[in-house]
Amino acid sequence: MITTRACQLSARAALVLLSLLATLASAATAPDLTAAQAEQKGFAHFYGWDVPVDQVRAAQFFEQAALEDRPVSQWMLANQYAWGKGIGKDEARAFALARSAALQGLPSAQSMVGWMYLEGVGVTRDPAQAIPWLSAAAQQGEGSAFHLLASAYARGTGVPADEDFAHRLLMRSAELGDFGGLYAASSVLLFGPAARRDADLGLHYLRRAAVAKDTRSAYRLARLYLAGLHVSRDPVEAARWMRQAAQTGSVHAKLWLSELHAQGMGVTRDTDKASELFDQAIAGASARERNNFAWDLAVNPDARWRNGVLAVRVMQTLQGPDALNPQYLDTLAAALAETGDFEKAASTQMRALNELKSRAELAGDRQQMQERLQLYRARTAFREPEQS
Repeated sequence: MITTRACQLSARAALVLLSLLATLASAATAPDLTAAQAEQKGFAHFYGWDVPVDQVRAAQFFEQAALEDRPVSQWMLANQYAWGKGIGKDEARAFALARSAALQGLPSAQSMVGWMYLEGVGVTRDPAQAIPWLSAAAQQGEGSAFHLLASAYARGTGVPADEDFAHRLLMRSAELGDFGGLYAASSVLLFGPAARRDADLGLHYLRRAAVAKDTRSAYRLARLYLAGLHVSRDPVEAARWMRQAAQTGSVHAKLWLSELHAQGMGVTRDTDKASELFDQAIAGASARERNNFAWDLAVNPDARWRNGVLAVRVMQTLQGPDALNPQYLDTLAAALAETGDFEKAASTQMRALNELKSRAELAGDRQQMQERLQLYRARTAFREPEQS
């Protein structure tokens, strides 16, 4: 059994020590508030309820309530420390707070502790320790726990691998409305193995998450409308969902919005707006994000998803060491081939292979890169294989 009096005392003692300095600050801010009142003020500042959003102030109020063993405040504060929202990122403290709340039976905190054990966030990675916490949360109907358990059973992480059980867990997570579960379930239902596909249900789950402001789901729905895949092609709807995804942080959505404004697809053609959006997106995108975005646009087996011109433009923004990264050069070559510029694709692929000589950790990529070079010399673009 997870909850024991000894564990509660130990967790609370650790929490008090860890919270001391921050508590002094919060106590000075609101000495007359009860723990419940402090918690309410924490939520008000975190979400902007009748006051401006202020995650720093939110953390101060959550700190005050957390010391009184308010599990929801401990969990909220754990998330702030885990992601560095309003306070310095401190994964070890996040784990201590989440565990304290989990020991009091809060399912969302139990799920968080399970995730932290699975990924080694704030604690030594230990999948076997994760499973009891996730199971406890799932027994209380916590959707994220079902999603994480599904991943564990699919991979055989901490439990024996069981794909059918993993699928049932994932569908349950989606039914419960967990954003991660909805997105992952829609991926399986729309693009997974043929035996698992159900386009109507997949679209239902994807829309449900997108309407609830899930960024990844809004972006994917926009791409479906843009491609006319599983839905009728509709650039206006595509632009609508791209805007939502961009507003909630998707740099990929901003890049696509730039393209839509440049082409006048679903929006008024506006080259100045297109340039502004493109520059904003590139400024906020890491080299890896740019590479992943461009790779899919260049090599997706479905032509409705590809856009070689945009992929080339994105990859050409890389500078310094990133511009010489053999994997990124490989992507640029694939994008050039998609546009039909096979001579430049081949020369770029040769540069990638030359740069690969000094990157021993990437030696395993050499054969595939050489195979792609032969394709470009034969004036053939590379395509990733379709899923069966």
